[in-house]
Amino acid sequence: MRYDPERIQSRLEEETAGLVLVYKETTDSTNNDAKKAAEEGAAGGFVFLTENQTAGKGRRGNTWNSRAEDCLTFTVLVRPKLSPEKFSLLAPVMGLAVSESCEALSGLKSLIKWPNDVLIDSRKVCGILVEAGSRMDYAVIGCGINTGFGLPPEELADKAVYLSEAAGREISREDMLAEVLKRFAAYERILEKEGSFASLKPMYESRLVNIGRQVSVISPKGSVTALCLGIDEDGALLIKKENGETEKVFAGEVSVRGIYGYV
Repeated sequence: MRYDPERIQSRLEEETAGLVLVYKETTDSTNNDAKKAAEEGAAGGFVFLTENQTAGKGRRGNTWNSRAEDCLTFTVLVRPKLSPEKFSLLAPVMGLAVSESCEALSGLKSLIKWPNDVLIDSRKVCGILVEAGSRMDYAVIGCGINTGFGLPPEELADKAVYLSEAAGREISREDMLAEVLKRFAAYERILEKEGSFASLKPMYESRLVNIGRQVSVISPKGSVTALCLGIDEDGALLIKKENGETEKVFAGEVSVRGIYGYV
């Protein structure tokens, strides 16, 4: 079913604090739309939504493929009252909001793979990409949630999942959008008020698939295998290396044993 932009806007006004919908049936990237609006002076609180995204982006230059009516694709523009080094916390805030929403609407257990994936049954149901403005005066948080029926392409069969297919019933994209944005807005307010992830950290770690498991961290410095201890108040991954040293990981590709075929 196609989106009803007027109905969505009405729900945003009822359930969130002043979010405004910007809808395009087709666009290259909702993150690009949000950044363009921000550079032209748009305030925070705009939500960019599309039916068809032709050039979606993932982390580390990857692409995000979405099929019309199978994927909820949107970007939130924020001008957070945070110091620039705290902007990275917007990813776990959105991850927490998406994970809770997937579970609330589907009844299925949903976990988070640091730093930006939401999982159902060890397979990716959502990817998140946060991009900051060049002057660090805004950030855009892009989400692609596989809400539809059907099976992923063969090459992604062990890596991706569609929420409605997994739940055995239709999960409305409009319900998902409203649920995610309601939670995100609430958690962003907590983040801005406290200036750290301290209050949200226990909720996040209770869903963190990395924690207590062996992880492989691939960064520009090389690759290291270690035990994941959790995250700190700045959203960094805490790992314990084989020599007993504890280290913070702020960025990089992190594989978790048993997830996406990693053994």
